[in-house]
Amino acid sequence: MSNEMHENVGETDAIEPVAKRFKSSIISQHVGSTEFQKIFSNHWHGSKPVKTDRIEIITEPYRICKISDVLAENTFISKLKDELKDVESCRKNMDLYQFEQTKDLANVKSESIVQLYRTFESDLTDWMRNNTKIDLSGKISISSARYSDTDYLLCHDDNMGDRRIAFILYLSENWTAQDGGSLDIFDTDENGQPNCIVRSLIPEYNSLIFFEVSDKSYHQVSEVVSTDKVRISINGWFHGPLLESEIQHRPEITYKYFKPDETEVDLLSYISKIYLYTTIVKKIQRTIEKDSFIYLPNFLLENMYEKLCDDVKNENIKWEKTTPADVQNYEIANEDTLPTVLKNFYNIFKSIHIFHLLKQYTELDLVPEADHMKPRMKIELQRWSRGCYMLINDKEVIQPYSKKDAETENNENHKTDEIDRSLKAELKDGSSIAGKIEDTSNESKSAKSDDQPNFSTKHDINTIDEEILIVDKETATQDRIVVKNPHGKTQNSIGSKSSKGKEKLPISRTASSANCTKSVGKASMSVAFHQSDSTDTEDYSSNPPSDPESDTSQSDNEEKDNRPGTLDVLLQFHTENATDDTTIDYIDPKQKDGALIHIPPQDNHLCLVYRTADTCRCNEYVNHYCKGYFYTLVCSYYE
Repeated sequence: MSNEMHENVGETDAIEPVAKRFKSSIISQHVGSTEFQKIFSNHWHGSKPVKTDRIEIITEPYRICKISDVLAENTFISKLKDELKDVESCRKNMDLYQFEQTKDLANVKSESIVQLYRTFESDLTDWMRNNTKIDLSGKISISSARYSDTDYLLCHDDNMGDRRIAFILYLSENWTAQDGGSLDIFDTDENGQPNCIVRSLIPEYNSLIFFEVSDKSYHQVSEVVSTDKVRISINGWFHGPLLESEIQHRPEITYKYFKPDETEVDLLSYISKIYLYTTIVKKIQRTIEKDSFIYLPNFLLENMYEKLCDDVKNENIKWEKTTPADVQNYEIANEDTLPTVLKNFYNIFKSIHIFHLLKQYTELDLVPEADHMKPRMKIELQRWSRGCYMLINDKEVIQPYSKKDAETENNENHKTDEIDRSLKAELKDGSSIAGKIEDTSNESKSAKSDDQPNFSTKHDINTIDEEILIVDKETATQDRIVVKNPHGKTQNSIGSKSSKGKEKLPISRTASSANCTKSVGKASMSVAFHQSDSTDTEDYSSNPPSDPESDTSQSDNEEKDNRPGTLDVLLQFHTENATDDTTIDYIDPKQKDGALIHIPPQDNHLCLVYRTADTCRCNEYVNHYCKGYFYTLVCSYYE
């Protein structure tokens, strides 16, 4: 026993633990010794950190204890690990986590597992009750988890139901910080939301870590990056009486909205001409009407796209980290720091000309043809790298335009209620940007240079139609079936919803690749977990999952269908740094089979997605095989 432990024994004052020898021989005797329990009680209840060779107590941002050499015999641990290999398990795969978990160990009859379970249920429960002074019922939940290369469990608080103490028993030998898989501890901001990682605990062989579950017990398992090691643990909860929650009300997510800006923009300086012709515009509109999404390859002129690719890496751009950590973790560019070419491009998405073009692509009411029509948009340039993610967020819903929204809009881009007369005249007589460009092209056929293709003949028009058809049927289908993981599973993307929001088309769904069901948490949605697990990891977040099977009246469904939708416009840069499974996903979290679209990383592909109010956009976790930054320009347009 260390000198520090001896020195601190006398410091124990008011709280005296009940010393008693364990009935079971599998727990090390030092854990039940009077000296050890006094050290624990003194520092746990006095909120005083301590670290010795056998115990470590962390007090900030919340109390955590690590007991080293908790099991008495290595032979028992080896036998336990062998038995765990034969326990039924299922790979868990969702936005919040990816790992393998066994069923609850309560009904497993293997000798060592039974002995461990009974010890946790009796001796260890008594130890926790006596020393932490937390009221426990005697009920425990316990299972085993295996994390291999690229597996992770992102920020969550475990605060569900009657869980009172969370615990993890680590069983992997020779684990180092370089292997990943650390237990990361988050602090919280003034609103009680998880903010930054402040401690990282390496999974030490034969150590037990535990902490009281609370509204601020945010933690995560960092991604395992070892290609040849497996992080094995036994984990679960000691349960007790329900407590009144002290969860702070989360502030509303506020966005800066922009009205259409009337500044003149030369779209031909940016956009490939093919996408401005009336024939192609109509083809795009029909595809979106049918599928609610489309990919437009080589949307920007090649030289312009190359300039933007250079600009987006400019070192003078200031990037700001997003929070809270249990919802998202990526960076957003401060638009005031964007270099000139990139900023001009960024601003064209706020222009009335883009609103007008998107209206023609989608037939959404994105141009204010009357005073009561107030189309608007929001925009952000995102930077992604290893460790970034955006989880399914039930707060990221489509809200009606309000006075509060108007107050957050950028005054420099404020638009008066009166639309420019000439523009209004164009809208009234039905002319279009695409039509105007096509007419100009036809008038100047004889002046065209060799690098400007002639789209005026029937043959050329058919060629254009065929190219769009390829985008529709090949890229939008085959490329969506690219969501793979290192464990050999492939997830098929699924149908989508109609644009315009007038009529909700039936959603075509394919079977999930994993033989598992789905569930919804506070900021996450399950893609694959085993329905029979009594310790299902759907419950890693505070709020209980909604019931996708709950009955909904016809009037409720009609009301949902009539809610306004959103048109998302996405453009990616430097996707050579991303892995194939780093997709942007559209999910209906209220549905069991809720995956709708998976957007793969592709350079210079404009993706248009019309989503209804109950559809969420999320980004897959970026694993360690990503070797640099990649970027996404995300614009959302509202009628």
